[in-house]
Amino acid sequence: MSLSMGDVILSSVGTATFILNLLVTVLLLVFTVHSGRRGLRRRHYFLVIVTLLSLTLAIRQAGLYGKSFDFNPLRLSIHLGFAFSALASFLGVATSGILLIKKPTWRTAHRRWVYSFIALVGCAVLTAIYMFLDATLIVE
Repeated sequence: MSLSMGDVILSSVGTATFILNLLVTVLLLVFTVHSGRRGLRRRHYFLVIVTLLSLTLAIRQAGLYGKSFDFNPLRLSIHLGFAFSALASFLGVATSGILLIKKPTWRTAHRRWVYSFIALVGCAVLTAIYMFLDATLIVE
């Protein structure tokens, strides 16, 4: 099997680092929502980008980390359903956010998209925990 340098960097970390990265991503999401609610546009836009990068890295790392485990197929399917739904709902968050820049009437729609995204991310995290509770470590 051939690994890229990015794979090596992301896969060389253990469980503690994986959990820390996930917590950092959740914290960034909280800061992003807080800055948006306070109307701190510049900070909000910056945090949106940083949070997306952190989320992308966390998802990539989760995929690499998960290769070391055998998951219950039903639990994996439930988790992936929430994870992919969260990613898809981000399109609504982004679109309504861009529209909100020009028309304040999009504020309610944007908030609803954001709350939906957060709920789906929360469900994805909880179902990931549920998935790992029944996982078997693959020993090579």
